[in-house]
Amino acid sequence: MALDWLAVAGFGLLVLADLPGDTAVPVWAVVVLTAAMTLPVGFRRYLPRTAFGIVLVATLSSLLWDWHYDWFAAAGFTLYTVAVGHRARSRVLTTVITGIVLSVFPCLTVMGAPSPAPEMLTSLLIGCVVLGGAWSLGQAVQGRRDAAAAAARQLADQRVAEERLRIARELHDVVAHTMSLIAVKAQVANHVGAKRPETAWESLRDIESAAKGSLTEIRHILGILRTGDTIDEAVPRLADLPGLGARAAAAGVELHVHAPSPGPLPAGVELAAYRIVQEAVTNVVKHAAPARCDVSVTVESRELRILVENTAGRAASATSVPGHGLRGMAERVAAYHGEFHADHTADGGFRVTASLPLPSGVS
Repeated sequence: MALDWLAVAGFGLLVLADLPGDTAVPVWAVVVLTAAMTLPVGFRRYLPRTAFGIVLVATLSSLLWDWHYDWFAAAGFTLYTVAVGHRARSRVLTTVITGIVLSVFPCLTVMGAPSPAPEMLTSLLIGCVVLGGAWSLGQAVQGRRDAAAAAARQLADQRVAEERLRIARELHDVVAHTMSLIAVKAQVANHVGAKRPETAWESLRDIESAAKGSLTEIRHILGILRTGDTIDEAVPRLADLPGLGARAAAAGVELHVHAPSPGPLPAGVELAAYRIVQEAVTNVVKHAAPARCDVSVTVESRELRILVENTAGRAASATSVPGHGLRGMAERVAAYHGEFHADHTADGGFRVTASLPLPSGVS
């Protein structure tokens, strides 16, 4: 705003300095035209088209009355504001104007105005170049702003998509693990309910415990999403891996975990490693129970290496189709630029390996 009124003062001084002493134009007309050529500049941000129209008409009137040969400086200044706020459907007009300006301006600079030529014609010619340059510059600025806004929207959409993917992975890992266990225990309860009610009640207690644990994890996840906080102590970590053994054993999987304390790790890497192991064990419960499953988590060469391998079970098959679980594990590893492999073993079991690079300073 202050810059606009400073420009008003500057253009006013420019007009007054160029006033001829022997002009026949009435004083009132000089005052009105001078005000019309300068004051609208102060309102160019609020009424850009109106300000440009008034300044342009006043400038042309001063040329017609032959008392002031303005080079359309104030008009070009206000036209720049109009161009910045104008979103053209096509850039053809701007391209043509820019081409003309780039062709005429060097000619005027090097060769000068046509001679002989009235001073009014020279001012009009220079004014056209000034207006064309102002329009081209304003459209260029508008184009850059549009491109920056489009890039910002694209980045925001990408972040939203990444956040949705992260939420989907977290919920899938928590819910899939628990529901797999619940499904297995429900089948047991349904199968032995009439003959061995005590076993059925034990299965129901396992279902209750698994459901409560899953609800607790989901509440923690939703709490983090609502507040935007970072991962805290409530989120599972590698130290909690042995806790998967009790749930897996309830579903008929003999789980052996070898995960010596690796020392302090980034919270995101630790959570990703836990979820990878959890999902791999969930797949064993769903597709191979009863079976033996060995889990190893170690730090070697600045990498967190994960190995989950199970023996052949009831549903082991070389033709099994990868589902959301394997895809989710691969996405977690890719997020940290690591390596992921999953394949059947020679004895009919299944092996999942993953490596997550660790930042410098972690060993």
